[in-house]
Amino acid sequence: MTRIKRLSKKGNLDSYKEIWRKMKVTEIGFAAFLIILWSAACSEPTGTLNEVYKYPQELWGEWIRMDTGNTWYIASNYLLTNDSNSMDNITMEKQSENVIRVTKTSSGNTSLSYLYASRIPNGSFSGSVMDLDDNARSVLNSRAVGSGLGGIQITVSNLKDKANGTQTTTDNDGNFTADDVIPGDSYEIIGDGFSIPVYPNNSGEDIGTVTVTDGVNLVTSISPQTTYGSGYYDMMRLYPGIEYKLKIAVENVGTGDSGAAQYTLTLPAGLQILDNTTANKQTNTTGMLGTIEPGKTREILISVKCNGITDEYEYKNIGIETKDVRGKTWEDSVSLKFNRENITFSIVSEGAISGVVIVPNVRAYHFKTTSTYVNSKQYYTSKISVPKYKDDYLIVFSGATAASESLFSFAIDQEAEKDFTKNYTWGKYVDNTTETNAANVAPNAHVTYYLAKNDIIYFKVSFK
Repeated sequence: MTRIKRLSKKGNLDSYKEIWRKMKVTEIGFAAFLIILWSAACSEPTGTLNEVYKYPQELWGEWIRMDTGNTWYIASNYLLTNDSNSMDNITMEKQSENVIRVTKTSSGNTSLSYLYASRIPNGSFSGSVMDLDDNARSVLNSRAVGSGLGGIQITVSNLKDKANGTQTTTDNDGNFTADDVIPGDSYEIIGDGFSIPVYPNNSGEDIGTVTVTDGVNLVTSISPQTTYGSGYYDMMRLYPGIEYKLKIAVENVGTGDSGAAQYTLTLPAGLQILDNTTANKQTNTTGMLGTIEPGKTREILISVKCNGITDEYEYKNIGIETKDVRGKTWEDSVSLKFNRENITFSIVSEGAISGVVIVPNVRAYHFKTTSTYVNSKQYYTSKISVPKYKDDYLIVFSGATAASESLFSFAIDQEAEKDFTKNYTWGKYVDNTTETNAANVAPNAHVTYYLAKNDIIYFKVSFK
């Protein structure tokens, strides 16, 4: 497949990059930035995108504030955050590819916090572009109806940030791969005369077929059911043997009604649809969607279970054929990533502490220990379960003040040690304050350490 190269911004992007290289991020005051609070009442970015970016590309993506778990989404000209703290007198310094150090000065006092990369532009997804009409536009030339559109130039644009785009030319069969994308963000495939949204959930997945057609046009996506059943699932943490209630959305992104639409699902080996007891009784692999008006969506509610996989993870693609009353047919698919195993990080501390577990090639997951009592003695505990891969994991602790320093311990797939003096040795780990110097620990180890004021400390665990 053709690999995608980064877009130049009308010949000026290189000069802007040079300006950013000569500027320290710490010199950029947040007071000059447009800050948009991210909440249930305001979830869409606003503001005008300008040619000169307010934020350098090296900061784009989603970040987790380690001490609070608050999310920061940094785009070219805006910042979305659910952090309620004042943004006055704050500066940022990117310490590494995955860490931003945030310094806040107030009344002569300085406090530190750290942002860790949760979803940054280091992912990819693939797909294909297909023609459904014989006269849709000139770029189709004399290709057969229903064939892949080879040799056409497309732009893959982030729907949250139009400045964040990549460009490629499809191969002979209409296939493409988009690199340098943010896993979990929604994108738009733009070509000559068409613009079609796609909704990847994981890095490396196949988003299916982008259909080029006039009039009515349908796209499909899959996500957790949030109204029915057992609620929300993290689409990056699915495992065999567990029932997941999901919804396939069929969205009309065209200009006409899709009349009396019906669907057929084709399941891959090892994936089954279970009986669904929800109100609409959609249990079969075929059914009616009805008329889908432009801009509207119909949902197919399913409960699925993967029977097992052999690799660390596998993608299971569900084929979706949709037909409308006029005889138009869309061939598409949605993708589910199943992980073979999971591991659980167990943390125990004297006082409340926080941090993140970084899963390789997936994302960062925040944790914060909360109060519990064991035999009338108070502890603070947390457990976080993540997929298991043969790679290096980081577990990072930070956020302590002089009043909240604490002894802590952690272990993997076993209970963390509550006797903090048992394994604690002062100075056992030295200079493990950066990713590069992360202290190596064995998967079966019990680690006890002390989190001091303004510390950020790293431990590396490998399952190779």
